[in-house]
Amino acid sequence: MGGYTGVEGQDQAATADVELLTLEDDAKFADPNAWCQRNMSMAPLPLDGATISVVNTFYYYNRLDGNGNVIAELKENKQFSGAHNTAQLHRVIVCGGADHNYVIQSKCRWWIPGTDTWLDGPKMLHPRYQATVAAKPASGQLWMMGGRDGSKILQENEVLQYPASFTETKKNFVLKRWEWANSKMKNSDVWDTAVPESMKLLPIPLTGHCTVEVKVDEFDANGKQKSILYFVLIGGGTTEIKEDGTFVENTGPIPTNHVHVFNTGQNKWSSTFASDLVTDKRVLTKSKIARMNHACVSYTEGGKPKIMVAGGVTFGSSNQALVVDTVEVLDFESGQWKSETNFPNRLTGTKLITVNNRPVVVGRYGNELTNRMIRYSENKVWQPLPTNLLMGRSDFQLLPDIPFLFTVNPNMNSKLTTMVPGSEAERGWRNKFGEIKKGIKTVVKTNIATEAWIQLDLGAEMMVQAVYFESGLISEDGLEYAKQLCEVRVGSDVVPRNEEKGKPILVNQACDKEINGYDVYRTNCQKLGRFVTIQLKDPLITQLHIRDVEILIKSPTCPEPVSQ
Repeated sequence: MGGYTGVEGQDQAATADVELLTLEDDAKFADPNAWCQRNMSMAPLPLDGATISVVNTFYYYNRLDGNGNVIAELKENKQFSGAHNTAQLHRVIVCGGADHNYVIQSKCRWWIPGTDTWLDGPKMLHPRYQATVAAKPASGQLWMMGGRDGSKILQENEVLQYPASFTETKKNFVLKRWEWANSKMKNSDVWDTAVPESMKLLPIPLTGHCTVEVKVDEFDANGKQKSILYFVLIGGGTTEIKEDGTFVENTGPIPTNHVHVFNTGQNKWSSTFASDLVTDKRVLTKSKIARMNHACVSYTEGGKPKIMVAGGVTFGSSNQALVVDTVEVLDFESGQWKSETNFPNRLTGTKLITVNNRPVVVGRYGNELTNRMIRYSENKVWQPLPTNLLMGRSDFQLLPDIPFLFTVNPNMNSKLTTMVPGSEAERGWRNKFGEIKKGIKTVVKTNIATEAWIQLDLGAEMMVQAVYFESGLISEDGLEYAKQLCEVRVGSDVVPRNEEKGKPILVNQACDKEINGYDVYRTNCQKLGRFVTIQLKDPLITQLHIRDVEILIKSPTCPEPVSQ
């Protein structure tokens, strides 16, 4: 997405173009026919140096609410309540960056996968250029680190806390909307109790650095093996530093070779800026070359976690900026750096991804072939892949792993979100859809009728891949939730009047199988439509009780689907 087009010294311009590149089978990377690419809708404005990530409140909430059917065995978090259904999102978010007039942005923008459209998102406290972002889905957080606000290189971070409410001793806040948590926010309880102190500042001011995730299996103090997630920040530009270790504001950027590691299990930083001892169990050393605006990627080699760093800008002996072609790899277990085969050209403004578990350079700033994708083979040779970017670009935003499915909530304020006519529906059912109070999902009940149903309006046609349903009907003994046999249909026609009451709905297309919300929760649909209807098929039940509905829509595909 975005970035700068053209080649070095001529016809350079910022772009708002967005493209999608897919490879169905990593093992077929050498086959040109295995790749597919297409243009997507234009971004709201040209951007470079922004961040891009995925947020998913549904995954976060599902870890905190009561799951299962036996009521006495529900392990709900009674100190947690979810936000309104309009704040429950699974989307891509793009934040910060500089536009075509070099104005650094504080605004974020949502990309809506189901419709390939854009909406304005929450605004950060600081405009940020060349920051990095780390997703903490299990904590319901998106962590924005460093970047540049004009001439100021930032050490202060911000956190996009997922909307929710907690009444825990250490975590006590109410957050009803999407809002960046920072030191100046009015709802200070979020910043004070939801964000650990260690996440509020970087070890040093940084811009043009890189951040990767590394998961390592380790033994804790009790000898129990756990998978620990580390965020590893490498290099980047910082300010001038006084002899006493303080930072001189509005200076730099000066390339660094530091490694900063954040242990998510302990919420603790370790940094080569302070000490060579990093992670308590490993000694990590500084990289061989100080650099900024470089690329990084984590991968495994020989069963060991590795991090590759390629290209970037360093300073020469006279403090002149130099673009380099050097490549280094950090062995995360041993903490040692190793020089690898240099890239064929000087390299900056690029990104690194993995294809078939090997690093691949995507795009770059340069004087030719900036659209090439070049893979580092098992034999330590840089080899072009049989596909190129549609547009050569540098300093762009890249999301390497787009989820295959996104969860969407229907528009509960739409007049076309409706249910079977009648009485006895849950009062305020529109606002209660998707509600979680004190760890328990609120059950929404329809009107009473034979073959009761609910029609959910997605607001636009989307490719509905599957629908997930949890029954909220209590069994006769009151000990568990009971089965409700239902049919799910997807299409773009509303339920007609002659099918509204006491009749099977025939409009639109039925999904693969009937579900009961007890031991059969999900049905595959793979159908294009604006409306999802769920209708009871058990003649002995006359009111549909909904504990949860998740509508799973397909990410944009390549090639682009042909309209029927």
